[in-house]
Amino acid sequence: MTVLFQAANRDPDYFEHPDELLLDRSPNKHLGYGWGTHACLGTTVAQRVLLALVGALANHPGLLRPAGPARRRRTATMRAFDDLPVTLQP
Repeated sequence: MTVLFQAANRDPDYFEHPDELLLDRSPNKHLGYGWGTHACLGTTVAQRVLLALVGALANHPGLLRPAGPARRRRTATMRAFDDLPVTLQP
C-alpha cells in the first residue's frame, strides 16, 4: 500500500479549492508533516524557518535568480526537485 500525501492534501471533502495554493488557508489540516505518532518532531522549527525565508524573499523581490535548469525528481510518492539551482543577489 502506498499513501500519497499530496492526494490527501487535495481532498475536496476537506479543502475548499484543493488545487489552489492558498498560503493563508485556515483551518489547514494538511498531512505534510505526518500525523499522530508519525508526526515530524521538527514541524514547528521547519514552519518557522519557512515563514522567515518566505517573508525575507517577499520583502526583497529579485533576491533569488535561476542559475540553471531545474530537474524534477520522478517518483510516485512525492513531488520534489533533485536540482533547483539559484543564485542569491547582493
